[in-house]
Amino acid sequence: SQGGRLRLNAPVEEILIKDNKAIGVRLEGGEEIASDIVVSNADSMWGYERLLPEGKRKRWTSGKISKVAFSMSLFLWYFGTDKQYDDVDHHSIILGPRYKELLIDIFDRKVLADDFSLYLYRPTASDPSMAPEGCDSFYVLSPVPHLEADVDWSVQAEPYRKKIEAKLEETLLPGLSQHIATSKIMTPVDFKDRLNAPFGAAFGPEPRMFQSAWFRAHNRSEEVENLFLVGAGTHPGAGVPSVVTSAKLLDDLVPHGDAWAKTNA
Repeated sequence: SQGGRLRLNAPVEEILIKDNKAIGVRLEGGEEIASDIVVSNADSMWGYERLLPEGKRKRWTSGKISKVAFSMSLFLWYFGTDKQYDDVDHHSIILGPRYKELLIDIFDRKVLADDFSLYLYRPTASDPSMAPEGCDSFYVLSPVPHLEADVDWSVQAEPYRKKIEAKLEETLLPGLSQHIATSKIMTPVDFKDRLNAPFGAAFGPEPRMFQSAWFRAHNRSEEVENLFLVGAGTHPGAGVPSVVTSAKLLDDLVPHGDAWAKTNA
């Protein structure tokens, strides 16, 4: 509607630089697309490491990126049921028996614990069109360690899903196992392979003191001109409100119309 065009199945191989300015991208296969600016919503650390030549980076060098501590990952189970759970809200949190100890397992010990805390999302509570009539759609999210943990998700994924299913069945979704109409899971491996997230981290750099807000990758690249970054790995941080804010910031940072002409005169 705004005159843009989507190119699907066209992975970017490199951000093209001339006179320390981003001038376009090169796709896998060699095709080059020229542009006045480049906006990247790839994971910021992956983007700098893989798309920008090392010699063009001053702050986010390979040495610096290798020292970044990355956030946890997620196990996601998307499923639909052939019945409705009208008493389940749009958002629900099911806390496990442990809090601090579970965080230690995820971040420090990096092990897949037997217990978990869950976030359950039921969009059909607000928008019934998200499922066929008389049905519901859900996803459930469990925080898990990223891929530095010694977890073989090709083996562990289904048993872990079954544990989550049993927990939901005994709490918010009675009879769940008898009413699943469709099912799909997403593990840390998917975050790494499908979304180019280092170690399968779901939220980019871990939000420690010196990896938060200003200390994250800036929305206007510190490395080259006319390169802008957006998303969870950038300022101000991860989570829907912060990611949306990073997009709003671009509206102030990216030159428009006459402003672009003046800055490039």
